[in-house]
Amino acid sequence: MRRSRGIIVLVLIICYAALFYAVVHTRAPRSSAEGPPMCSALVSELGERRAGISSKPYARNEDHTSDPPRQWIFPAIDIWPNPPGWSATMSEFTPVTDTRPAQATQQDHLSIGKVSARRPVLTMTRWLRLDYPAVWAEAGTEGAVLLELRIDPSGEPSDIRVEHTSASRDLDDSAASAARRWRFAPPLWNAHPVETWAQVPVRYHRSGDGE
Repeated sequence: MRRSRGIIVLVLIICYAALFYAVVHTRAPRSSAEGPPMCSALVSELGERRAGISSKPYARNEDHTSDPPRQWIFPAIDIWPNPPGWSATMSEFTPVTDTRPAQATQQDHLSIGKVSARRPVLTMTRWLRLDYPAVWAEAGTEGAVLLELRIDPSGEPSDIRVEHTSASRDLDDSAASAARRWRFAPPLWNAHPVETWAQVPVRYHRSGDGE
């Protein structure tokens, strides 16, 4: 009796050992679907880009169904007299970011409220404040100027025009001079930046709520 029980225990031990060996050394079947192995560590592409370790070029998910608009309008920029100790310095903190096409297309109206690919847009990335000395404001110099900028694919203004004057040569020249230093991220078409035009209204205020 004891001998029979010993044989049964030995057989069970051998079976468990064989089963464990099979589980450990059997490879999971390969899936035909593309993607990383399920057991490997996953890092999002966004995290890789932030850490500077991404091996893939970043490409925005864009709508390529139509050529992006070539005319854009920025919101108005309000300028008050220079604060004490002011000096002209470039900054990535731009006063305006969102732009809109000069003419909305039928596709823009139809896409409202729908989830779609990112539409190509124009954004300002580098900014230099316009010079507006206090002596100009004290002399009563104020007004609004509308700039028309041609922005090349590298994001630099290649042509600057005063579309509507402020009636002050000083204010017009100040706006145009600062605009030469501004930098932009042009809209993309088939993953390539394209030349575009942008209107930037600037309003000089002698007094009121400052910046």
